[in-house]
Amino acid sequence: MNTLKTALFSFIAIIAILFLSYQWPRNAIFTVVSTEVKRTNNKDQYRITAIKQDNSKQMVFRNEDSLSHLKFNSADIQGLAAYAAQEKTPVKIRYYGWRSNLFSWFWNITKVKVVKQKD
Repeated sequence: MNTLKTALFSFIAIIAILFLSYQWPRNAIFTVVSTEVKRTNNKDQYRITAIKQDNSKQMVFRNEDSLSHLKFNSADIQGLAAYAAQEKTPVKIRYYGWRSNLFSWFWNITKVKVVKQKD
């Protein structure tokens, strides 16, 4: 019986850690390289490709509305990202999720903000 409780507790703890690691927001400064609309499963998905400034890593994001993050402005974010790409302006991006090439999972952007450059 004690082993069953330990196994159940471990299972619940792993599920909680996985949930938090997926939902936890991250922030970084990026240079947006491109924006596109990709058709997947008869649904349009906004995508943004950006280069992380601190390590020059290329990252591909999806930009979808999210009820769990109360985000309903994907078109506005896509427009701002397209502007930042055209002007080569750095942006601060808040995102969450996991990236998996195998499963075609992308991080989802929740916020994009133009970074003011110092003179």
